[in-house]
Amino acid sequence: MNHHGFTQTFPMEINVFKVWMEELNKGYAYVYKRDRKFRPICHINMEKLKKVKTDHETLIAMSSYMTQYVISRALIPGQVENWITIIDFKNVGVTEVPTKLIKAMTKPMQDYFKGRLYTMYIVNAKWAMKVVWQIAK
Repeated sequence: MNHHGFTQTFPMEINVFKVWMEELNKGYAYVYKRDRKFRPICHINMEKLKKVKTDHETLIAMSSYMTQYVISRALIPGQVENWITIIDFKNVGVTEVPTKLIKAMTKPMQDYFKGRLYTMYIVNAKWAMKVVWQIAK
């Protein structure tokens, strides 16, 4: 499926905020402030994400909506064209990480929004998770 076909599979109009308001209010993913180069900073709270009782398809559509929102409202073509992501693992153990969900949410980002992620920071990770991350890299 190409990018245009992908974006036609769910409601992508930015004005459909009310559709996603309940999901956004759960607080597991949000965009807050900018870095010194004016790139938007996207936060993902893994503790809240693992508690969410929403199906994977809704979460994928939600993350795609957020991405489209950031692209249309927070980026400046030719000047600011990517963002930073911070993933917070506070109070999340190695065995509690929802890996299937993370893969499901990041797959569309890797396929259809290439080159948009400037860098990703993992914060509040336990030492065992840091070791696993270093091996996986």
